[in-house]
Amino acid sequence: DTHTHTHTKNNTHYLPRHDTAPPPFHMERAGVLSRHVAWGWGSAAADGGTATSASSRHLPLRVGACGAVAAHSDEERAVAEAHGRLSSAFRAGLSFEVRWRRRQLRALQHLLSEHRNELVAAVCHDLGKQHSHEVFVSEINVVTVEVEHALEHLSRWVQPESVSTPLFLQPSKSYVFKDPLGVTLIISPWNYPLNLALVPLIGSIAAGNCTFLKLSRHSKATSKALHQLLERYLDPRGLVVESEGGASMIQALTALKWNHIFFTGSCSVGRIVYERAAKFLTPVTLELGGKNPCVIDGSVDMELTCKRVAWGKFFNAGQTCIGVDYVIVPHHLEGAFIEGMRRAIEGFYGANPRDSESFPRIISEYHVQRLAKLLDDGEVVFGGEYNVKEKYFAPTIMRAPKEGSLLIQDEIFGPILLVKCVSNVEEALEYIEERPHPLATYVFTNHTSIQSKCIQRIRCGSIVVNDCLIHFANHNLPFGGVGESGLGSYHGDGTFNTFTHRKSVMMSSTRKWLDVPMKYPPYSDTKSWVVEKVANLRW
Repeated sequence: DTHTHTHTKNNTHYLPRHDTAPPPFHMERAGVLSRHVAWGWGSAAADGGTATSASSRHLPLRVGACGAVAAHSDEERAVAEAHGRLSSAFRAGLSFEVRWRRRQLRALQHLLSEHRNELVAAVCHDLGKQHSHEVFVSEINVVTVEVEHALEHLSRWVQPESVSTPLFLQPSKSYVFKDPLGVTLIISPWNYPLNLALVPLIGSIAAGNCTFLKLSRHSKATSKALHQLLERYLDPRGLVVESEGGASMIQALTALKWNHIFFTGSCSVGRIVYERAAKFLTPVTLELGGKNPCVIDGSVDMELTCKRVAWGKFFNAGQTCIGVDYVIVPHHLEGAFIEGMRRAIEGFYGANPRDSESFPRIISEYHVQRLAKLLDDGEVVFGGEYNVKEKYFAPTIMRAPKEGSLLIQDEIFGPILLVKCVSNVEEALEYIEERPHPLATYVFTNHTSIQSKCIQRIRCGSIVVNDCLIHFANHNLPFGGVGESGLGSYHGDGTFNTFTHRKSVMMSSTRKWLDVPMKYPPYSDTKSWVVEKVANLRW
């Protein structure tokens, strides 16, 4: 489809060179490949051919310097072998050493600084971004802050915490140790292909795990570049990267027992991952999405509100899990809001967003066609143009959706903003409460009473008052959903905690004269009286 459609109202190196203390595994690339053969990891030909070591010659498996799997016909066997290698490395204690974790994080830090332009160009290619501003804001900067935060706080994170011990358990001492979970699986999406892959990986490494990182094949340029760079910079014994497999690869991965699965993607696939993980009682983190509402009342500055809503909706062409999905406004403000949005969009992208360097493209032709079908589910009051071949879909505003349509039921995940009118805030809250919990909610009002009511009553992952999206950039805030929008959270300290088991440890004295006789049989009323009194004592 090469036509533009208009829809109107009527229709090789693991340690960075800068580090002064090379780790034990630092070696020339040829040496690494030789060791892969000796360990039965397979060898990779200079042209990226098939592994040919004696132990893996029978596998249709391409193995790079990071043990990276590129699946062909026997994905299950290839994945099982990679899983086994990671499990062996973890059991051998590779990732337990804090020094090893720090080296990996420094290597990742240098990867970002030394290849920033290459990675930015790849993301721009995948998502049709002519200007790199959004990539720096949402990808490079966020990941850089996360890895710097991890390096700064790693020593504190891994230290055992001393906690108080009740008097009746004295002279014991109590601690909380932070144990790595083991071998983790991270499945990342295409819409923010650097951020949503690397931030969980930072937490997994910092916590001392060995990791299988599944990159999205839909963001092909970014996944390929990141795949190759991770092979060069990180220790191959603790990380496997896969970037070409599709649904069958996900099935092969989730058929294995992992110690934790971290999935970012759609609700439908998230349910499948959760169901398959339950077979092994594997803990999961699900970063999903949903229909994120934006509530606006009559007390706001409409021009400023529309500018912020337009930014929150059309950033990355609406392909954002926390992007605004629909707006709820009072009936009498609908016209003013739509007009304010029109001015904001034209101010951002000009009269023809197709020619704007600031407006990206849709990830694939399939998703353009998916969005185009939604145009028949309501009234288009602005935009509606699209070009399948160019993967272009204009910023669009719709109203009066048909009951039961996909426009109402499913996450839009594109540059279509739905407007719903209500009589008052109570009606807006009831509408939101009747639906699955969103990942984010945005509330625009100057009334503190309405702000408090929305914060108290709306069950969602996050709430932002009088702005959009900005909470994602604060690593001090937990990021995650609730109910249908996700399970678990991360960012900052929370990313380390997600990939860590907090193990309780008590140490008791072996001195006989300190042994408490009251806990041993034979029991008596006197012993019970003493235990009850001591147990109720407080420091």
